Amino acid sequence: MIEQKQQAFDLRFGEKKAPLNIKANPDFSFLTKPGEAFRLLINDETAVFLAVPGKFLLGFKADHLTATQEGFLDPLKKVLKEQGIDPASLHAEIGPALTFSHCPVERPVILHLLEKGYRAAGKRTSGVDYLDVPVLLFARLRELGLLPENILISEYDTFENESLFFSRLRGEEEKNLVEAILR
Repeated sequence: MIEQKQQAFDLRFGEKKAPLNIKANPDFSFLTKPGEAFRLLINDETAVFLAVPGKFLLGFKADHLTATQEGFLDPLKKVLKEQGIDPASLHAEIGPALTFSHCPVERPVILHLLEKGYRAAGKRTSGVDYLDVPVLLFARLRELGLLPENILISEYDTFENESLFFSRLRGEEEKNLVEAILR
């Protein structure tokens, strides 16, 4: 199991066993008590956690389809507004996730991203277009007002790290538990 200490929360993942009887938190819900764990169950989706140290922890997951949708982060905007949270006070961790080389997309998806100003999220190699979901999520969180120095992108790829994660791309349907504990 991997345990990482962040400024606002601790992150745990990579115990490759099917999480039995674990109830995941709904996307875009939040916790407010230090020591509470926000749990996501993923299989090649990107886990995202956002927190204000000691006050607030929120999580959601996104795949290459949902991350490109207009209004995808509207529930996040709503929660932040309702809770009176300044996005600049948030700390975020994006991942674990698939790296871009495992996310081929059709050309119109990349052209749409270029129109929206998300050039860094679109890759083209040997005539094939790819989407870098963590980079796209980084850009979208920046648009909400998060500071770049408060957004971390995990180096763990759910497909490449076979000993840590189940991956649908490898034909595995089990879910991976990823949890953040509010400090």
